[in-house]
Amino acid sequence: NALDRMIVGGSPGLSLALPPIRFHRLAACRRHFDRSVETMARSRTEGTETARALSNPAVCDAWNSLLQANKRLRADRLPMQIVHGDVSPVNLVWNDPVPSGRDAPTFIDWDCAHVGIRLYDALGDVLLRAPGDRPECRRFDPDEVRAYLRGYSAAIRTPLSSAETRCVPMFLLARQLEDLRQRAAVAAGLTGERDAEYAELVRMRTRIMRQLRPYVDEEKGPCPWT
Repeated sequence: NALDRMIVGGSPGLSLALPPIRFHRLAACRRHFDRSVETMARSRTEGTETARALSNPAVCDAWNSLLQANKRLRADRLPMQIVHGDVSPVNLVWNDPVPSGRDAPTFIDWDCAHVGIRLYDALGDVLLRAPGDRPECRRFDPDEVRAYLRGYSAAIRTPLSSAETRCVPMFLLARQLEDLRQRAAVAAGLTGERDAEYAELVRMRTRIMRQLRPYVDEEKGPCPWT
């Protein structure tokens, strides 16, 4: 609600190479990802396990699904406002209890703040970010998404529109691909344990994307998300 009232005082955009995905430049984001994977393929010395994981045909299929869904849903036409740019558990800090007796949450790491789509930002990397030691959490749970959106809807001043909520599965898929895009951009320099760690994270994201695609492609039919 605070960001909704802010007036843009500087440039509204970011370099395309920076997160997050911008839906009005989705094809360019895809090309940025492809170039990064090609750079990894040429290096052939470092980041090889991550490169193999990123070259999985399922990743290409997910990009194609995202591009087709955006043509249908036109997220690039949704209203935009200033957004954080990297909503995730690691960027949420809980302070000492305030006078009401409840902890006060604060967001940190605002270096990707920009003018974007509020619901894509709010979904962020919250719901499908499973801890490494909790493989049972590496799944897409529609009911969890609906519960999260009910809480978000109850707090925002301007209600979510039907055009926004129809984009929920597409936004979740885009966030998985954005994580892969940023890993691809640095993977050529990975070695040893870091390469293996990134590769496993890519495989985890790829499994989740397979679960999301039927909702993005509408094979599951339209779902009420709030």
